[in-house]
Amino acid sequence: MDELDRKKLETLIEKKVYKLVETVTEQMYDGTMIYLNRNQVDIDRQVADRLLAIARGAAMDAMLSHLDMFMRDMDKALVEFTEQENPLQPGKSSKK
Repeated sequence: MDELDRKKLETLIEKKVYKLVETVTEQMYDGTMIYLNRNQVDIDRQVADRLLAIARGAAMDAMLSHLDMFMRDMDKALVEFTEQENPLQPGKSSKK
């Protein structure tokens, strides 16, 4: 895998991870608000909205702070799967 392909793969994985976290946090927000409304929980909706916005931001911050570690782990998994050394690292590839 050449360096350009490696960068494209890395970018694609990062985009998909970001989209997953974004989708999960949106579902968390929607599901919680539906639950609060359906069960008539005694909490101010503006307070709930603010708390969920904070939680959404925290989830995105956590994703961004752990993305490098995730990509290193993904690199190891790709090496095992493709039997190719360092598919997410620049340099020559070799078969095992």
